[in-house]
Amino acid sequence: KVIAESYRLLFETDRIVPSWSVIDKYFSTCPDDNEQVAEYVKRHVDELENNKSEEEDMGLQMLLLMDNETLTSEQYEKLAKCFDEYFNRSELANLDDGRLKAVVNNDLVEYNKESVDFFKGKSEELLAHFIIHFFGEIEKDESFDVSFSNELSLRLLNSELILGQKKWLLDTQIIMNDGGDKLELAKQVCYYTKETGVD
Repeated sequence: KVIAESYRLLFETDRIVPSWSVIDKYFSTCPDDNEQVAEYVKRHVDELENNKSEEEDMGLQMLLLMDNETLTSEQYEKLAKCFDEYFNRSELANLDDGRLKAVVNNDLVEYNKESVDFFKGKSEELLAHFIIHFFGEIEKDESFDVSFSNELSLRLLNSELILGQKKWLLDTQIIMNDGGDKLELAKQVCYYTKETGVD
């Protein structure tokens, strides 16, 4: 109890050099002080963002990254890279699009059928972001099954993907559908067909 009170006082008065090892120790020593831990982390995002948390379980990651309220979007972007544990589908479901992008960018999502199915149910922008990030895995995944809308196809053709990757999309995935964006997609397909030499 004395140790816990000492930690609490040091953190409340900011008399400790910010580091994940110290935060991990406080978090494990004072498991009821979640709010204080979160407030301390938020005050010291800039000092913490370039280091990895040493926490061996997901407790601290769950406290900081599992909702849309604890951290601002900017804080979330900076701190997501400090953690290593994969999010499961139910944990991803709690997050808004901005935080989901940060989770994908920092490899906190494992590429598998479950994650593909999850992002298929999100916005075209977010699905395109997921596909671009995991493109190397998707090219090798014979079970990859996503229906490409015109909007999704356009987002991918207009993205930072290299020509070889766009050629693969044209060869294997992109089909022009009736409806919105069909004319613009037709223009892009013609352009990249010429650029990539697709028959």
